[in-house]
Amino acid sequence: MLRTFAVLAATASLLAPTVAVGGAGSAGAQPAPTEPAPAACTFELTAPSVVNVSGTNVVTATVTTRACDGAVAYRTTACIQMQGASGPGQCAHGNGINPAQVFFQPYRPGANYTSTGRGCASKGNPPQPYCQENGPFSATLWEPRFSPLAARASVESTGSSTAAAPAFEGVGMDTNNVVWIVIAAVVAIIVIGVIVFLARRARNQRRAQEADRIREEVHHDSRRVQRQASIVEETEAKARAAQAEAEAKAAEAARLAETASSRRDALNSSQQHLDSRLEHADTLDPRRTDDDKGGAVAPDPKNPVRDPENPRRDGTAETMRPDVRTRSH
Repeated sequence: MLRTFAVLAATASLLAPTVAVGGAGSAGAQPAPTEPAPAACTFELTAPSVVNVSGTNVVTATVTTRACDGAVAYRTTACIQMQGASGPGQCAHGNGINPAQVFFQPYRPGANYTSTGRGCASKGNPPQPYCQENGPFSATLWEPRFSPLAARASVESTGSSTAAAPAFEGVGMDTNNVVWIVIAAVVAIIVIGVIVFLARRARNQRRAQEADRIREEVHHDSRRVQRQASIVEETEAKARAAQAEAEAKAAEAARLAETASSRRDALNSSQQHLDSRLEHADTLDPRRTDDDKGGAVAPDPKNPVRDPENPRRDGTAETMRPDVRTRSH
C-alpha cells in the first residue's frame, strides 16, 4: 500500500504545476498560482530571517508540513526573493514530509526580502494532488546583532496586517529556542564535567587503596622471605661444613690406604725373606733327605720344624700377634 501511495505521489508531482524560479518583478520567486482545492495537509511558512552559516550571513525561510487529513504530503517548496533585485529568486524543495528550507545569497543589510511557500499532498481514491500556497511574507533585515523587533525590522503582508504576526512570533521563538539550546548545552557540558571529575576521583581512590594493599602484602611477604633466606644460609653453612668434613675424611682414608699399601708391601717382602730362610734351613738339615721331603719328619722339641704350608706356625702352635706399635689412631 505504501508503494502504491509513493507511485501515485510521484505521478502527481509530475502532473502538478512547477514552481517558477526565475522571472522579472516581484513574482519571480513565487510559486505558480493554482485553483482553490480542499484542504488535505496544513503547511507553515516562516518569514525571512538572517542566519550565519559557516561564517556567512544568509537569508532563510522554511516550509514545514503540519497536520494532514487522510492525505500524504509529497512535496514542499520554499522561495525567497530580494525586493529590487534584477536576478531571479531562489527556491528549495523537500520530498515527502521533509521541510523545504531555502538559503538566499547574497545578503544585504537593510534590504527587503519576501518569502513564499507551497505544499502539496495526495488524497482520495484514486489519489488527487492538492497544493496549498503560503505567504508572501516580507521583512526588512539588518545584521543579526540588531533585534528586528526593536530596530528597523518591518513585516508586510499582501493581505491584512494580522498576517505579519507569525513573522515576528517566529523570529522570537527562534531566538528563544537558540538561547535555550545554548543553556542546555552549557548545562550538559557542566554535568558531564562533574561526572568525569567524580569518576576520575573515585578511580584514583580505588587505585590508591589497591596500591596500599599491595604494599602491605609485599611488606608481609618480605619478612617471610627474609626468614626463608636465614634458613637457606644456615643450610648452606651446614652443607659447607659437611663437605669439609667429608673432604677431611676422604683425605684420611686416602692416607690410611697408602699406609696399608706400604705395609702390605713390607709384609710381602718379610714373608718372602722368611720363606727363603726356611728353604735354606731345610737344605742345611741333615735329617731331611730327598726321600723324606715327601714324608713327615718327627718333631724335635728343641728344634721344632715349621709347617711348610704355614711357615708362621710351628710344632708349639705359637700364635702370631699383630704389630700394634705402628697402628694409626
